[in-house]
Amino acid sequence: LGARATLGFRRDECDDRLTASLVYDRAEHEVLRWLRLFALLGADASDTRLAAPTPTEGDDAAARALLAPLALAGGPLVGLHPGAKDPARRWPPECFAALADTLAARYGAQIVLTGVASERATTAAVRRLMHAPALDLAGATGIGSLTALVASLDLLIANDTGVAHLAVATETPSVRLIGPGQPDEWLPLDRARHQVVDARQLAAPNVDAATALRELPVAPVVEACARVIGPHPLSPSPVRGRGGTAAALIASSPSPAGRERGAGGEGRR
Repeated sequence: LGARATLGFRRDECDDRLTASLVYDRAEHEVLRWLRLFALLGADASDTRLAAPTPTEGDDAAARALLAPLALAGGPLVGLHPGAKDPARRWPPECFAALADTLAARYGAQIVLTGVASERATTAAVRRLMHAPALDLAGATGIGSLTALVASLDLLIANDTGVAHLAVATETPSVRLIGPGQPDEWLPLDRARHQVVDARQLAAPNVDAATALRELPVAPVVEACARVIGPHPLSPSPVRGRGGTAAALIASSPSPAGRERGAGGEGRR
């Protein structure tokens, strides 16, 4: 291609085809791996935050409109994303439903179900199994309005899928449920804001990852949520700094671009 210099990863120390390169470490976190490569060019590699699509004013307005049915409700706004492209990465709908009911009873949480159009059957199953009310928005968002919606939440609980990364990028506190795959290199670096429940670590020996996730109890997920929301029943969530009620969240509902960022954490550049 006529490039004067090439930059990339190599398999071993003997590979000298690139002008500048690093040995590829399969166990290294994806963010740190690429920043280490960019540092070879003299770039500042200290910022580990993820970038999110920037919602337009229309996206923000669409998210507010979708959340409008909860505008008069109190309690933290909690999103549940029960879908995943790979069925083996899905925590069962009955478990999400039990979790939602627990959060509604303990914190007065207002439950929002998210997903793409093809996941409507999954979100409908969760809602059907719940006793508490829920707002099912599966198939109602594009990437921009979904980003704005996730940015409005007090907490997101999701399988190991793309929406979980949106939570990291928008600095929305989250709980991620881990089963099959090789997620370690993609897990959030900020483990205070983003809790991880790894079903593989809680399962009996010799249980495969898909079975471990399918059999993951609700209790450890509730405990992870409590570490984010706080221990006090029906108390406003302090994690977003906007009062912790659905009404307050929907009224302000800033896009990630309009939210002040703290230094050193993960979020949108």
